[in-house]
Amino acid sequence: MKLILENWKKFLDEAKETGYNSKIDVDNEGNVILYHLSPTLSMTELDPAIAAENRKNYSTQEFITWDRPRLFFFTRKGQTDPGIGALAGESYTAKMPLNQLYPVHQDPLQLSSKKNKQKWFLESNPTPAGGGKSFREYFDEMETCAGSYDAYHPCSKYEKEFGQSADGLAFYEDRFAGKKLLADHPKFAAYANTYEQVAVLAEKEGYKGFIYPHADNPDDIIVTVWSKVPIQKMDEPYYE
Repeated sequence: MKLILENWKKFLDEAKETGYNSKIDVDNEGNVILYHLSPTLSMTELDPAIAAENRKNYSTQEFITWDRPRLFFFTRKGQTDPGIGALAGESYTAKMPLNQLYPVHQDPLQLSSKKNKQKWFLESNPTPAGGGKSFREYFDEMETCAGSYDAYHPCSKYEKEFGQSADGLAFYEDRFAGKKLLADHPKFAAYANTYEQVAVLAEKEGYKGFIYPHADNPDDIIVTVWSKVPIQKMDEPYYE
């Protein structure tokens, strides 16, 4: 009982921080109740890899923006897709602790920052498609920021945008554009995807998916998860 109460309090605290507590369904232990509709019958598990191969029209745009295989869930019974309306199919439910779902639009850990973009590139170490030096090789040759400079220096831009020190960010000199951050170098633009960056770094913090407003509607909260999820068939209709 004590553990249940502690988990519930933790959920309430986290839900209050994200502002989602009144917009999602939860159980007595503080887990978010997830809803999924599928034409496939008698499933017990959802696999992101399989879902990506059989994506539906309502998820196609999401994959254009970010192609990582993942699952999509509603967070409120009877919720509809804002572009399509009610979805057909067998209805399933799953549960997941809120603290395993990262509020990607709010980004409280600033995982989308330039500093974390550089961290992500140093770990993945991409090489330009046409060949040449890798990101880390460029990084080892660059100067690194050590505080604020004039208004046109990358350090100043970073600190103004993210409100934190730019120490350690590498920059280079462009003949026409001036000083630019290495993380924004055009040679590595093809590897830059903010959602993938945040997902990779969020995984290291223990997150398994994102929770966010769908189609910029603050009251329409959905979840996307990139790991396998056990599910069970609903005993009652999803839509009343």
